[in-house]
Amino acid sequence: MGWNGLGKLIEVQRIVDVQQYCDISDDGLEESFAELKMKEGKRMVQQDNDPKHTSKKATQWFEDNGTQVLVWPA
Repeated sequence: MGWNGLGKLIEVQRIVDVQQYCDISDDGLEESFAELKMKEGKRMVQQDNDPKHTSKKATQWFEDNGTQVLVWPA
């Protein structure tokens, strides 16, 4: 969801683990950024401090994909 609308919605069928979280990000973030006309370098993701969101794997995914994550204190 951005200031100018909703991105791609992805249905989940079970409790999300870190691998599924990264898969969902793969499947939906780029398309959502494009639909919302969010320019590279101005994209930011906000998430809570759930362990799967702050895991090494998810953190690496965001770094590898050039996506900035908003710092969100506990």
